[in-house]
Amino acid sequence: MRKSGIILLVVAAGIFVAAWLIFTDAFLEKRMESLGGRINGARVEFEGVDFSLFGLRMHWDGLQVTDPDNTWKNMFETGSCTFDIAFGPLLKKKFIIENLEAQGIRLNTDRETDGKLPKRKTEPKEKSKLVQKIESSLEQEKSQMPVFNIDQLTGKIDIDEIWKSVTLQTPDRIDSLIDEYENKYSKWEQRVSGLPGKDDLKEIQNEISSIQPDKIKSIKELQGSLDTIEKNYNRVQVYGDEVTQMSRDFKAETAHIAQVDDQIASWIDEDYEAVLALAKLPDITTKNVAKLLFGQRIIAKYERIANIIGKVRYYTGKFRKAVPKKKKPPRLKGQDIQFVAPEVLPAFWIKNVALSGVLSNQTVIAGNIRDIVNDQSLIGRPTTFEVNGTRKDSAGIVFTGTLDYREDTGKELFTLNFNSLPMRNITLTDFALLPRELDRGQGFIESSLSMNGSDFESQIAFRAQEVRFDFSDRPEDIPDYIYKLSRSIAESIDEITFEASLEYISDNLRFTVQSNLDNVIADRLKDILSEEIKRTRDELERKVREETDPYIRQLKQLIDDRQKDIDSKISEAQELVEAQQKTIEKKKKEVENRIEAEKKRLQKMAEDAVKKQQEKLEQEAEKKRIEAEKKSQEEKQKLEEKAKEGLKKLF
Repeated sequence: MRKSGIILLVVAAGIFVAAWLIFTDAFLEKRMESLGGRINGARVEFEGVDFSLFGLRMHWDGLQVTDPDNTWKNMFETGSCTFDIAFGPLLKKKFIIENLEAQGIRLNTDRETDGKLPKRKTEPKEKSKLVQKIESSLEQEKSQMPVFNIDQLTGKIDIDEIWKSVTLQTPDRIDSLIDEYENKYSKWEQRVSGLPGKDDLKEIQNEISSIQPDKIKSIKELQGSLDTIEKNYNRVQVYGDEVTQMSRDFKAETAHIAQVDDQIASWIDEDYEAVLALAKLPDITTKNVAKLLFGQRIIAKYERIANIIGKVRYYTGKFRKAVPKKKKPPRLKGQDIQFVAPEVLPAFWIKNVALSGVLSNQTVIAGNIRDIVNDQSLIGRPTTFEVNGTRKDSAGIVFTGTLDYREDTGKELFTLNFNSLPMRNITLTDFALLPRELDRGQGFIESSLSMNGSDFESQIAFRAQEVRFDFSDRPEDIPDYIYKLSRSIAESIDEITFEASLEYISDNLRFTVQSNLDNVIADRLKDILSEEIKRTRDELERKVREETDPYIRQLKQLIDDRQKDIDSKISEAQELVEAQQKTIEKKKKEVENRIEAEKKRLQKMAEDAVKKQQEKLEQEAEKKRIEAEKKSQEEKQKLEEKAKEGLKKLF
């Protein structure tokens, strides 16, 4: 053997011996308790830790994990646990366990000492915002849950006592409306004050009145007056358009204000419904009987589930943060060389947990948890579990779950089923008209809870068959006829079923319950309660109306007075404009008629002048003709006389 090989062997042996000396069982136990305590926020205690370096086998005799919300309780504890750690991945800082066997599992056990961590100032762990929102929504749902008081069957409902706790919202809302409308009407009055009034139109009226067509002699002057009339008519037309538009706008405003009646009616309905909720009158309808019977108890279960949801999210989150993903260094430039892709393993992976134990109610459980891993995306699978149990009374339990954190939004799915549950001495409801406990029966429950981020849905289906109520514990103060009614209802029931659904999606909670008892109980109670409930509802409605009516009258009086005033001013402006338009149109007609008459007079004068000139010319022409004829005649006579003288001389 070479000298270097001997040295390497000695060094390896030295490291092994040092690790064996350092990692003693006591040292590991302390380190594991310290690490577990930091993650849990309360004591984590191991007992009998035994770690073998040769086989990389870990074993402990007991483990207690304190509930940080109640440090005198353990969330769970185990008995003997054994597992082997894979050697090869450990060299790569990968903690891989093929199989972990956990025996003696017990839940919610008492502690002998306080599990609070010593000498460590820790802020109290607040509930997550999701759990707080769910609990707030459940609390609101509980406050709206219908309540049945058996006293309502035996006496009158004290309406005055109910009314002492009533605070109506409608009066304050109407007061706010009055302030709002006062402001609106004030703005309208300012706007209306800008409309043309008598003073604005007086200037136009004076200018129009000063025009006297009969005294105007020339067409030019008449045309100038017509232009003045047209200019003033256009001014009045602008005023008229402004008034018309304002009238339209105010009508639209009043039409909108008129819708306030519907708004007030809805407010009164809201107040009335709030008063009824405060009165907690039994709403004996099929949709409410199931909530009367089972609602409070189911909501209480969901409140416990909300806490469990918070713990699941809290511890899974802390576990994933405790083993952070290793960041890859940035890739540098260089040559691409193909290598066989190595197997990528998570930093922490328990492939299978085989668990068994006995719970505090003597329920024997056994099951498996698979793939507890810090990074599910590396193995391509979610964490799953299935636990089967058998109670001392032979009832069967199956609890399964899937925790999927492969994507940014975590998803969880849980199912819990019970079969063959003995129903003797079981209390299903606190409803006053049913006996408190069952004497016999066999029950079956199927429930599921699905979560996706901050949204979740849950369903519970319950069925009890061959049931019989226990009549041995009769309340002393219940009247005989109520007891007979209760017994007759209970004796008619041989099967009880209900289906409950709870959805919390986008911060909105929806809770529904349906039962086969809805119609059975609703029909019997309606006969007894309907008259008194109707009287109470009518009286409460009367009180609501009585308190809100004065505010409604005040608002309507304001609307009537202010609208009439503004309408009157707008109408007055419209009348003034219309009257002025008619005056101008009349004056315009007079001037146009005067212009037309003057045109006709001038035309006649022109025609007469032409006619006179023509007659004069004709007279002159006739005179000239006569003179010409006379001259011609005279010349003719002269010729004839000369001719006669010539003939005389000839002969």
